Amino acid sequence: MQRSHFSPSMAALLTLIVGLMISVILFTSMRRLAHDNVDTEFHQHAKVRVAAIQDGINSSIDVLRDVNQLFVAFGDVSREQFKEFSAPLLERNPYIQALNYHRILSDDERDAYEAQMRERYPNFVITERDKQSKLLVAARRPMYRVVDYIEPMAGNEGAFGFDADHYSFQTEAMQRSVDTGQPSATGLLPLVQEVGKQSGFIVLMPVYRQGAVLTDVASRRAALIGDTAAVFACNDLIKSP
Repeated sequence: MQRSHFSPSMAALLTLIVGLMISVILFTSMRRLAHDNVDTEFHQHAKVRVAAIQDGINSSIDVLRDVNQLFVAFGDVSREQFKEFSAPLLERNPYIQALNYHRILSDDERDAYEAQMRERYPNFVITERDKQSKLLVAARRPMYRVVDYIEPMAGNEGAFGFDADHYSFQTEAMQRSVDTGQPSATGLLPLVQEVGKQSGFIVLMPVYRQGAVLTDVASRRAALIGDTAAVFACNDLIKSP
């Protein structure tokens, strides 16, 4: 597969931008948990903690790149292959709550896709959230970006089948990632798999059609078939050792 023509310096710059965005998200979350405690000791502790977490997230972004390369190398990755590949990576990187593969579908493909999925998961349906954060069957729309694979499944069942484009934060981050071919982080958003008000963020990388020629933004958009994603829960990050 032909790679897009990004220089190492550009890739490094984009990774740095993702890291800075995540640092802001984490620092903001820690401020909220501290109930606006802004004394010197808190700031010092927050800087040390954010630095430690950032190191872990940098490693996690490398994991996301590895998962993405699985699709680059093999194109059609099975559910079993995704699970087997993800398991040791998740074990070594406790900062990651889940690894996803989002599949892009048109509305014309929806019924057949849901029927095929119900052969293995009888109650499967593409979902979205209403204004009260309740999961319900997704409304019909021209396109969907569905959580097709997710590991580990245990504890993340609520996200399985979710239409990620239902969240504008994800759509904006996804578009940045598609246009650059590099990781992109969302802002804070409610995690579908969490009960209550737990917020998190997602780092995304696009999956392009295998063999596509990726020379510019237009060609990358035309070749997009989905994305891989790493999910982080902010409270769990902050409380982790």
